[in-house]
Amino acid sequence: MQSPEEPIQDTLPPFLDIKAAPARDGTFGMTVFPVPYEKTTSYVRGTARAPFEIVMASQQVELYDDETGVDLSSLSLLTESAILAESLDALEKQLTTALTRRTFPILIGGEHTLTLPALRTLSRGRPLSVLSLDAHADMRDEFLGSSINHATVMRRVSEICPVVVAGVRSISPEEMSSLHSLPVRLYRSHDLIRGTLTAEEIIHDLRGDVYLSVDVDVFDPSLVPSVGTPEPGGLDWYQVTGIIRRVFEERVVVGMDVVELCPQPYQHAAVFTVAKMIFKAMCYLYASDPVRFGRVDSVSP
Repeated sequence: MQSPEEPIQDTLPPFLDIKAAPARDGTFGMTVFPVPYEKTTSYVRGTARAPFEIVMASQQVELYDDETGVDLSSLSLLTESAILAESLDALEKQLTTALTRRTFPILIGGEHTLTLPALRTLSRGRPLSVLSLDAHADMRDEFLGSSINHATVMRRVSEICPVVVAGVRSISPEEMSSLHSLPVRLYRSHDLIRGTLTAEEIIHDLRGDVYLSVDVDVFDPSLVPSVGTPEPGGLDWYQVTGIIRRVFEERVVVGMDVVELCPQPYQHAAVFTVAKMIFKAMCYLYASDPVRFGRVDSVSP
């Protein structure tokens, strides 16, 4: 695991060790964008290291998925150099160039604030809704003197499009009192765990195409302890991947991000779990349209 003192690398090995392999038309079905943006972390810092660690851990993931039967060795995948931005405006400018290509973008953060510029870019000219899997509502109007940060990001997103947040187990009185006036549906972690809420009910509230944002503190910290703001009582592996699978099956998903991992020494399992979760999302997406996402030498004419 990389030392916190080492500079962040902008060039990384390919995700899953899949060498850049274009599809039939020369474009890439999926593109991984490492985004080590970290400016507003308020508890444990270190999310800027996450893209590097996740990509490195992905080298150990087997490319065959026994759940879907998908073999990602035929995936049309490109891993870009890290997007190094000093401000959200600079990040949005770089994402505007990167996300206009005909590809499915997977952003690996970095703090949750990066969802806002990604969503602004992808929502231009199309109706979207956002599904956020998160232990926190992130619906504050202001936090620590700022209106745009990791604790307000979904409030700002809700000003652009409807938001569904699932897995919540930490929310402020201010957020609770404002929910009735916002285009937001919020689902609690314990309802999923107790079985009184299903993935189908969550996805039913999504409208139009969907942008998926996964804050990895949605997992219980016994599974993924390496997060900036851990909350007990979270979801397990099958609950999280079950929701992800259903949203890919039931909706047109236009992009996703994975945020808020805070790598810690000797907690390799947490990093690997996140890398494997991204792999699972790729498998669900590939299974939905293997012709689009497969590379040229894997598809019959």
